[in-house]
Amino acid sequence: MNRSLLIALVTAGIAAALPVSSAHAGYFDNRPTQERQTPAFSATPTQGQQGTAREPGFLLRLSGGLGYATTGANDVDFDLRGVGFDYNFAIGAVVGRNAALHANLFGWAVPSPRVSLAGESVTADDATLSLTSIGLGGTFWLGDPTLYLSPSIGLALLSLEVPGSTFESDPGFALDLALGKEWFVGPRWSLGIAGAVGWHRVPDEDDTILSGPSFGLRFSATFH
Repeated sequence: MNRSLLIALVTAGIAAALPVSSAHAGYFDNRPTQERQTPAFSATPTQGQQGTAREPGFLLRLSGGLGYATTGANDVDFDLRGVGFDYNFAIGAVVGRNAALHANLFGWAVPSPRVSLAGESVTADDATLSLTSIGLGGTFWLGDPTLYLSPSIGLALLSLEVPGSTFESDPGFALDLALGKEWFVGPRWSLGIAGAVGWHRVPDEDDTILSGPSFGLRFSATFH
């Protein structure tokens, strides 16, 4: 990395200051008609109707929605923050009665973040601040196959995109914790909503640490 991410963040802040028929059946069968009627169609029960546990097997969850994130330097009166897109994608398997293990891709992206530096605050209209994390996670159903808690941890990179350039931090780590509720819409599909909180800590050049929390409201689609 040729230039410090922190320097790029500060520069973005400064730049932002610029402006079948029943008759035939009766012929062969003398039983009362009521006994010969075909039962009404019944859909295969969903996992939620079958019991109180998830069955072992493949799991895919795609979730995303609205988020709010902030990052700041440990040794400078400086931070960026804003509203953007928050996401967490998980692929793995249910390995126990109420537990799953999976790989995760999660993070957020904030377009036009608000930049605060030395008491002054401006909007970086042409910039996008984003965090990308790859790691591992788990899902634990809380006695109900539609209510779950899902923590994730991963290797993270913080980046700032400005016209013509992209600046990245060194690798750090990020955490994500989601509490969600799902509703079955088929034998193997469910749709849901989840609230999430996260935290990141990534190093930049010159021992500068960039860190901060994030919050998200996600909608999800799960195949299991």
